[in-house]
Parts: sequence; C-alpha cells; structure tokens
Amino acid sequence: MNQYRVRFDGADQSVAWSNTVDVMVTGNYHFALVWPNPFTEELNVEILDRYTASQVSCELFSTDGRKVMQMIIPEDKLTLNIPTVGLVQGVYFLVIKFDGKVQRAESVLKR
Repeated sequence: MNQYRVRFDGADQSVAWSNTVDVMVTGNYHFALVWPNPFTEELNVEILDRYTASQVSCELFSTDGRKVMQMIIPEDKLTLNIPTVGLVQGVYFLVIKFDGKVQRAESVLKR
C-alpha cells in the first residue's frame, strides 16, 4: 500500500496539498529501459523484471510497418544490446513482448 497526495503551486507562490489517499498497485507490470534515444550503432534494452515470462522479445519496425529486426532476450539475461549499424537513419518503433504480449512500444530515432 502506498500513500499519495498532490502539491499545488499557485501563481502567487502559495502552496496547497490535497488529501492523502491510499493506493494499491496490483497486476503484473513489466517494465523496461531503452537507451540511448536517439541511437547510432547500438540500442540497449534492459528488462527490470521478467516476472513469470518465459520469453521476452524485442521487435524493431520501420515507419512503413516492416519488421526490420527481432531478437529474443535469453532467460538468463536482463539486458539486450541490439546492433543497428546496418539500419538507415530515421524513426523506428521498438516493441517489447512478454510471452507474445506487448508490454511496451515506443518510437526510437536512429542517427
């Protein structure tokens, strides 16, 4: 259980706080870090927790929807270094899946 409240900063430099509320976060949330963005020769993906996923995959799509790369993160690893030397400069979409279900999708820029 976490407790949260909101701080309001007024234009007149005044400060006010909301009531404190209890929040319980439930469910299987799969988080990953992606860096650097923009990238040049390599894109890194770090899975913060695999939870119960037996397979974690990363797919890279061009803006026209073509899958240009797909890689599986081995079960004994949490970090994947994606070589991108052969890709042309531009915007791509990285999709991270846990057991075939999309957990994160974001745009990345190749320079």
